[in-house]
Amino acid sequence: MDSVGIFLLVLSVYFTGTQGEAWIQLEKRKHQEELDAVTAQLVHTEELLAHYKEESIKLNFELSQLKLQMERLPVLEGQVELFRQECNQEKESHRSTQEELKQLKEEYQQLQNQNQELMDEINVYAHSQVLQLQKELLPPENWDIHHSQALTTDPDRAKERETLANLETEFDTSDPIDPTDV
Repeated sequence: MDSVGIFLLVLSVYFTGTQGEAWIQLEKRKHQEELDAVTAQLVHTEELLAHYKEESIKLNFELSQLKLQMERLPVLEGQVELFRQECNQEKESHRSTQEELKQLKEEYQQLQNQNQELMDEINVYAHSQVLQLQKELLPPENWDIHHSQALTTDPDRAKERETLANLETEFDTSDPIDPTDV
């Protein structure tokens, strides 16, 4: 028997009769209401406890996931740094390749200009040699007048004309060319 039961037994002995019976019924009802309230509060507390346990399990799982991510974070940061370095190396390599390409294009252009100058000199020299041979071997009426006129009137061949004029003054037509001098 619990303490409530003993208390009710003592009360029932003390109060006999209808007045005592009513009071006992009133006390029983009062204690039952208190018991019901405590039971309801206990059920509610158990439901909250179950909810908190469920929430705790979920949070513990999320915490473990976050810990795993935190463990992987330095590895990922290392990979990002490695990719960043590789990217910077690629940029620098591309930049130096572009500079080298630019330099090679400039050298190519210079070589083409030099080649053109040499070709012009060869053409002028060959033309002067042809004229020299014509002067030595043919009478003046058979010289290639058309070629000389084209050379003197073509504006694109101004450099050849200038070089030819310089060469003609160097060579005296009265002094024949010795093939061993060439």
